[in-house]
Amino acid sequence: MKTIFDKKVSVLPWIISFVVIIGASAAFYINMSETAYIPDHDIPPQNTVTGQETIESVNPNDGKIIFAQKDVKHGKTISPEKFEGIPMLVYFWDPSVPKHSARIVKLAALQKTYMKKMIVIGVAYGNTNDIAGIVSEAGLNFPVVLQSAGLTASFSPKDGESLCALVSAERKIVLRYDGFIDFDKLDKKIAELLQK
Repeated sequence: MKTIFDKKVSVLPWIISFVVIIGASAAFYINMSETAYIPDHDIPPQNTVTGQETIESVNPNDGKIIFAQKDVKHGKTISPEKFEGIPMLVYFWDPSVPKHSARIVKLAALQKTYMKKMIVIGVAYGNTNDIAGIVSEAGLNFPVVLQSAGLTASFSPKDGESLCALVSAERKIVLRYDGFIDFDKLDKKIAELLQK
């Protein structure tokens, strides 16, 4: 029985083709794994500490939400007392993270829907100059402040991660998302709060 080695056929081109195909496949896989995938909707992480949804929780600051920060766009002081009697939606975000910034557009839409009935407050990680430029460029319809000790004590965000907290008019956190936001549930919960 004759084998390929008995024939005067070179196997070298076959080996080279095989190595090239494997190398190209590996390069494609590495490139795809390093590319950021940003879905157009939030998908809660599975089996992780972040991405947890908490309902009817009080905040870690003995139930008090205490902060007074200047809005980076207009310089007005923003505090819970300014919005007494209406719910607040507080969103911690890092403008350098595309997924965090993409949510800002949806939060602006929520602010437009519930104008004068609820206030969205953006809490940005970063410095004033960078954030002010981003806020102006985005044309946001809600105030944005920089993270502060009071805000950190009131909400306990994880370093650099997004956090969204819906706070009732009585200043209790009634819905909280760490690392993602389920906008459908959030919208329903806001509507529930406003019916009370």
